[in-house]
Amino acid sequence: MDLKHRLAMSFSELGVWTRSMGQGQKSQQYFENALELRRILVKKEPQLVKLKRYLTYPLGSLGDRSIQMGLDQEARSYLQESLAIHQELNDSADNKKTNIRIIRNDLAAALATIARLAFLTGCNEEAHDYFDKAVRLRRTAAEIAPQRPQGDLATVLKEFGTFYVETERFEESIRLLEESITILRKLFKRQPKRTDWQQLLASSLRELGHAERQSGRQDAARAHLEEAVALLSALEALEPLRIGNRYHLVKTLNRLGELEREEKQCEAARRCFQAAVNRLDALLALDPPRADFRLDLADACWNLHLLAETDTERLAWLDRMREILQPLQDMGMQRPRLDRLWNQLSASLARPAEDSR
Repeated sequence: MDLKHRLAMSFSELGVWTRSMGQGQKSQQYFENALELRRILVKKEPQLVKLKRYLTYPLGSLGDRSIQMGLDQEARSYLQESLAIHQELNDSADNKKTNIRIIRNDLAAALATIARLAFLTGCNEEAHDYFDKAVRLRRTAAEIAPQRPQGDLATVLKEFGTFYVETERFEESIRLLEESITILRKLFKRQPKRTDWQQLLASSLRELGHAERQSGRQDAARAHLEEAVALLSALEALEPLRIGNRYHLVKTLNRLGELEREEKQCEAARRCFQAAVNRLDALLALDPPRADFRLDLADACWNLHLLAETDTERLAWLDRMREILQPLQDMGMQRPRLDRLWNQLSASLARPAEDSR
């Protein structure tokens, strides 16, 4: 095996490990190193389409990292290059069933990632088309090898279901999320030590609970959100250094807090949002460039401002929210979610204290 190839593999493995530990900037550098070496190898033999496949993992990882930091044009550049390679591999695939299944699963993952970026930047029609293609590919791949675990299919069903929740198509979201959860419960029962499936099950339960709350099914929403919190709390205790567990727990606490606030359970809601803030403060200290951490933290602060009992407390949370969002405004990030939070903040600061709630 070529020395550059081995070194690129090592850089990618280090990128994965540092990413899981919350060392985002180190992880980014490792993936950049891996990509640079991969490009050198591809340049030597550009006619070998299969060799290009090695480019896709660092490209996808750097695209994901750019999404997290709010660098959306940079993310699109990485992800479109990766998608083009996956499409070329799919078009030139041979008839070996295993190869076709892997190639289609990889293409589906690339489509789902660029779909997520399209949604975050307000391009909902584009996002829908990409998600729909990704689900179709994963279903085809699952049919090729029905005996294999269907975690890949469950993943894209969860992502498409989340898109439907955020675009207020609740019945469609519930259908997809329930299918994802059915698959994941079977996988979790078969291999309970697979913490990645446990995390995915919990995040699917969170999105299902959010869809149910938004469509008026409060009891079902509570049951699913509380189950998700229990699963993620256990994971956080089991793997305290893995930030993915903590971050999914934060997002779930925010969703449960919204339900508690709607049901006038103010103290329970405060506990959820404060627990989210505490964890997000720690996550942001670990990886300051993360725009997604800032947006979730701003949401939690907004909810605590709504629950504030005094004007001093209310203004303190709004000031904190402005401090969190200002760097994203300064960098010119263009996302509907940031616009919504900034407009909420500006409107609340402009209103007299007695009218703010």
